[in-house]
Amino acid sequence: MRQFVKWLDTNHIAIIFTLIVLTATGGWVYTQLPKDVFPNGDFPRFQVIADIGFASLQETEINVTRPLEEVLKTVPDVRRVVSVSERGTSTIDVYLKWGADLTQDFQLTQNKINQVRGQLPANTDIQITRMNTSAFPMSEYGFWSDQLNLKQLYEAVRYSVIPKLIGIDGLYGLQVIGGQQPEIWIKLNPRKLIEYNLDPVAVNTAVSDANMVSFVGQMVKGKTAFFVIAGNKLSNLKDIGDIVVATRMGKPLMLKDIATIEDAHSPVRRIVSVNGHKGLFIDVEKQLNADGLKVSMALDRKLAETTKEFNGKLHIVKWDLSDFVRTSIQGILSDILIAVVIILMIVYFVMNGFRYALPIMCVLPVVIVIEFLVLKCLGMTVNIMTLGGLSAAIGIIADNAIVVTENYVHFKRQKKSGQPLADSLAYILPITVWATMVSIIIFIPLNILTGLSGMFFRPLAITLASTIIVSLFMAAFVIPVLIKYFIENYRGKEPEHEEKKFFRTLKERYLKFLRLALRRKYLCVMGSIVLGLACVFVFLKLHNGFLPEGDEGNIVFDYIAPAGYSIEATDALMDKVEKVIQSLPSVRMYIRKTGTAMGTPYSAPTIGETVIYLKENRKISTFKVMAILKKKLAAQFPYLNTDFHQILSDRLGDLSGAGKPVVVSILGNDFDTLMAAAKNVQARLEKIKGLDSVLINMPPPQKEIHVTVDQPQASLLGLGLDEVYHYSQLGIYGEIVSKVQKGIESIPIREFYGGDYRSNISKLKDVPIYTPNGGVLPLGRIAQYSLVEQNTEIHHMNGSIVVNVNAEISGRSLGEVIKDVKKAIAGIPRNGFTIELGGTYASQQTSFKELLGVLGISIVLILALLLFIFESYRTALAVFAGTVCSASFVILGLFFTRTEFDVSSFTGMIAVMGIVVNNGILVIDFVERFRREGRSLMASIHAACQLRFRPVLITNLSAMAGFLPMALNLGHGAEVLQPFSIAMISGLMGSMFFSLIVMPVFYYLTHHKNVSV
Repeated sequence: MRQFVKWLDTNHIAIIFTLIVLTATGGWVYTQLPKDVFPNGDFPRFQVIADIGFASLQETEINVTRPLEEVLKTVPDVRRVVSVSERGTSTIDVYLKWGADLTQDFQLTQNKINQVRGQLPANTDIQITRMNTSAFPMSEYGFWSDQLNLKQLYEAVRYSVIPKLIGIDGLYGLQVIGGQQPEIWIKLNPRKLIEYNLDPVAVNTAVSDANMVSFVGQMVKGKTAFFVIAGNKLSNLKDIGDIVVATRMGKPLMLKDIATIEDAHSPVRRIVSVNGHKGLFIDVEKQLNADGLKVSMALDRKLAETTKEFNGKLHIVKWDLSDFVRTSIQGILSDILIAVVIILMIVYFVMNGFRYALPIMCVLPVVIVIEFLVLKCLGMTVNIMTLGGLSAAIGIIADNAIVVTENYVHFKRQKKSGQPLADSLAYILPITVWATMVSIIIFIPLNILTGLSGMFFRPLAITLASTIIVSLFMAAFVIPVLIKYFIENYRGKEPEHEEKKFFRTLKERYLKFLRLALRRKYLCVMGSIVLGLACVFVFLKLHNGFLPEGDEGNIVFDYIAPAGYSIEATDALMDKVEKVIQSLPSVRMYIRKTGTAMGTPYSAPTIGETVIYLKENRKISTFKVMAILKKKLAAQFPYLNTDFHQILSDRLGDLSGAGKPVVVSILGNDFDTLMAAAKNVQARLEKIKGLDSVLINMPPPQKEIHVTVDQPQASLLGLGLDEVYHYSQLGIYGEIVSKVQKGIESIPIREFYGGDYRSNISKLKDVPIYTPNGGVLPLGRIAQYSLVEQNTEIHHMNGSIVVNVNAEISGRSLGEVIKDVKKAIAGIPRNGFTIELGGTYASQQTSFKELLGVLGISIVLILALLLFIFESYRTALAVFAGTVCSASFVILGLFFTRTEFDVSSFTGMIAVMGIVVNNGILVIDFVERFRREGRSLMASIHAACQLRFRPVLITNLSAMAGFLPMALNLGHGAEVLQPFSIAMISGLMGSMFFSLIVMPVFYYLTHHKNVSV
């Protein structure tokens, strides 16, 4: 070791220079690392959305959903296929097993879909999304205008704003939703068509032919080549009106003679309101590894530049997750800073001398900065979990530095060594390396976690472990250099070596208590057993949950208007609801969507969502605002179904497939039976305290007009069913017959019958149907129509029909509510259906099973390493028993702080064992060293405990200080780490007691009959 110290002394300038370079690089890397709320991660889920425009539910289910379902079930690694069929849209979620090769499976999914494309309707538009933490929009920019109508607004944003945003680094996709997409309408006059003996098909052909440019050939004249084309492109309404559709009595018959041509917009399927103004919004998606903060800032700059061109005609607001990212990162960084200050104050106070504390003060912030370089090398991002791991490691960083420095101080003050630095390092460094290895190895099993718990706590474990490794290198290579520079080579007046009176008094009382415990050793053991049994009893009383939910500063409420409402009627109702939103003083802005939702391109006209963004300086929490809004809406609009949640918590549930906190799935093959069972389940759940927004996840049936064609009669007239349906569609919806190119904009031309067929049900029978022999007859001659109730959605799970009953939780823990839910559904007879309990509860159960496995592996690893370190099963068992007992304090800490036992606190209980065992190793190692020097067993225990009292005290206090800001939730956005921090602090408190009292007693009991080592 003296040669090692000599090498350090010889190369101290190189070491300090390297340290400065690494620190500067780490600081620069921090500015370049992507920053996000959560760690990047892929979920084993693909989402397939197939859209065919307006279509019946039956057509969508039979012609789109079923073929896609059947082929997607054959993708390897698939464990569940869930679909939602709506009118014209099919959404299919493919869930694969964790650990699958998602890249390969995604390619196979694309190939499978391509195999059945030929079986799907010709106009089917399919989008396939690989679900990850960037799959949903990171922000939405809402636009409205006082001077532009909705069609002009759409054109301005789609063709002037969007092109200038493309190319921003890290941007993945931009989608315009809302406004009115321009169309040109040709309203055919049925009487004129009859008068001139024309049918719509002939008009359609004439329009298509008039809007065509074709290649004719190529001519060469001398050295010049000419490209020859023939035809014309329509450019305006006049061109369309001048199209010749036929010749009558030697004169050309133009389209304007038989139809009205006008500027219009596409049929409305989605309506958007921005802060009470009709408008549109842009959905923004970033690339998976992109820095959301940089993307957001770049978008803001570009939009500010672009909107200047409109001279105040455009108004923009936005909600942006980057705001939450920014405040969360700032909150955790402030937690880290507070923890560093507290630790340095503790170190300064305990070390009894500024120069003795200075090496630790220098190393602590340097390790934190260098860790950002490590994160870059590991391909990780800055998020609440990596920063949480860094914050959690602060106390351990100080631990290694304190152990090495304090041991040197002890050697120096004993004045028994000519080279105290070398001798102290030889004494403490090997066992410090072993103890650190034990602390690190505890985090290895956490990497087997899957699901949300794995996505969250794997990065935390990796960050924590890598930071501990960096701190070990600092303790071995840098702390000795700083000790030599600041302490050993110091030529000034030495500080007072006497220990502070506070510590002398505390140590004296501790040693008295230790002697008492050793005299009453069996009583001490019994007390430990009783404490363990009490913790088991307390554990059974703990509330349990999944992941803590933080205050995000936003509210999303989904709504369902009464059955049968048109999209215009739903919009009018929600205009009234917006008045209530505007009355809340905490609201900063909102975007309301009808006929669509986040992650859902189209939904029924009665369905939508409103995203509300709250002011930062509000006086009440998001949950309080949510409760107030919920109460007001329930009082004023009792017929409006609402469901309230926050963006991130709901998004994580969607990504993992958990959905709502409580999901009761009823599966079978008869829809009516399932709906009856679902209503029974809903009625039972509504009686359970703590359940809120108990809703059947199925829109109510709506009225439809069914046209039934008399097929024999139609066939006698030479009409096929497809021809009857085609002419009927022209009367009500129309069809796209061509497009007009206007700059970069392509405007569809829609052809349909003029008149009031679209708004007057009684006129439906008068829709003209053209027969092959040139005759015309009203639809009522060959068909009847009737009003029937029809479902607007159908859900499948692995091919079976499923109806889900969803519920939110309010005021009670997940575990308590689930017990009542199980009792409520247990008495329901299963006649032709099965019931499954899912949602967050299912995710919690999976995570808890995995964490139990991690706990078992961790226990085995700790015990194995202790056997290697001490080469004695007695010593290993003594340290191990004290470590396990220390973890019992975690249960007590959760109980007294009224903290749920969830994935976060469970992970904390596992992680604290790696830190706690460190204290035990260092205490018992010193006991065995003193015994090897020839001291008695009792004397060795007393001497070791007296020597290690202050280091154990200071390292545990420092570690607790590192977790204290997060445990108190002083920052913002790290609520998921609060239970973790409380568990760590509780375990560390137990560690001080068990490491210094119980563990020596266990050691004595296992060795007093075998006094030789």
